[in-house]
Amino acid sequence: GLKQGLVRITPGQVPVARRPRELAGSALVGAGTPLRFPHARLEAVDLVVGACLAVDQRGCLLGDGRGLLDLLWTLLGAAGGVWPATPVAVLAADEQVVEALPRQEWDLAASLVVTPTRVITPQVKQPPPRLEGLPPRLAKLPVVKGVRALRGRARR
Repeated sequence: GLKQGLVRITPGQVPVARRPRELAGSALVGAGTPLRFPHARLEAVDLVVGACLAVDQRGCLLGDGRGLLDLLWTLLGAAGGVWPATPVAVLAADEQVVEALPRQEWDLAASLVVTPTRVITPQVKQPPPRLEGLPPRLAKLPVVKGVRALRGRARR
C-alpha cells in the first residue's frame, strides 16, 4: 500500500488476458507508469476503486485500519486528480454489507458498492484532501513528500 507510490494504468497498457495476473498486489507497480512527484502531472481520475472489510447502505466504510484508501484520496485530491464528485467504488461480498457503521468527517465513503447480487449507490459527500495532520508513519512516505512539494510549487 503506497510505499511504491502511485502508478498510472490505462486500459491499453495491460491486455485483457493478462489483467488478472498483472493488476494484483505488487505486480501493479510494473504494470503501469510510476508517477514521480513533484514532476508528474496527474490527469483527472475517472474512478477510485478500493477494498473494505465492511460497508453500509450509506457508503460508510470499514477498512483494515491503515487509512490507505483515505490517504490515496488525499494524495489524488492534493495533486488535482480527484474532486468531491469523483466516484469511489468498493467491491464487497453480500455478507460485508452491514446495517450501520460510524463515519468521521475525514473518512472517505463509497459512492458505489458492488456485490455479486446488487449495486448500491449511496449519496455521499467526500472529505476535502488534507495533507496536514497525517500520522507520522504516513507523512514520511516518499509519495506524500512528493505531493507536498507539488502543492508547494503550485502555490508559487
